Amino acid sequence: MFELKQLGIEFSGLWSNMVSEALWLILGAALALTIRLARMLGRRARLRRAFGGNVHTADDIAIYLPLWRVQDRSRTETRFEKQSGAGETRLFYGPDRTFAEEDVKSAFEVAQAFARFFARPIAIRPDDERLHENETTLLIGAAVANRHVDSVLDLYRCDCPGRLPIDFPAIEENNDTRAVFFIKNNADDDEYRFTGATDYAFILRLPKIEDGSGNHFIIGGIDASGTQAAGSVLRRRWTMFAKFKGPAAAIITLQRGRPETCRVVTWIFRRNNRWITRAGAPANS
Repeated sequence: MFELKQLGIEFSGLWSNMVSEALWLILGAALALTIRLARMLGRRARLRRAFGGNVHTADDIAIYLPLWRVQDRSRTETRFEKQSGAGETRLFYGPDRTFAEEDVKSAFEVAQAFARFFARPIAIRPDDERLHENETTLLIGAAVANRHVDSVLDLYRCDCPGRLPIDFPAIEENNDTRAVFFIKNNADDDEYRFTGATDYAFILRLPKIEDGSGNHFIIGGIDASGTQAAGSVLRRRWTMFAKFKGPAAAIITLQRGRPETCRVVTWIFRRNNRWITRAGAPANS
């Protein structure tokens, strides 16, 4: 009888320990889940601060790529060349509508920034499609390439010119300038001009004023490699835009043709109704 009683006490103690350990495991799992959920919500909150409070799903944001139309010719003439796997050059009439390689790579870089947030990819559209209301737009290329960029900048220049952190004065392209515009920092009037060896690029965020929801992001460079570099910087450093309210910009420098050498020269944002600049850092830091 004593042995049965002792066995019951031991079994009761063992059961109590098992229940206690199970409760600790459940509490630990619940705490880990709570921390994970809090981090996820924090990341999503940063995403909305950076890109707009309207961004909740992949449908709320889209990339617009410059679409290039090739001049019509007789089908007996060739407009494109490609190399075969054996290295042989072949000539073709080719497509009538096409995209630039650097623009496409920039768009892919930007799209990767949203891959961890949405199950579906965000839309990539040609710039001959209209912009959607209540949508944050990521416009690849400068005004000379992307037709929507020209419209957005003109609207700001007419309605609120003092809200542009950077601008793009036109210049005549020749062997010295090698470009049709340069980048001007409106905070301190610094100018960034393409030199042939050094390229400059930019990321410009402008809150939408035409329909009041979302932002326009303009992602471009003076040279094509700068546009690719700007996409890479936005993918790596988009959280910086979560620290600023309203219009903001990053000016980027790189070696021409080498987007991997890009680094942010300066960030420009608005505080207390005046422009503030902050020194940049390498894009991969």
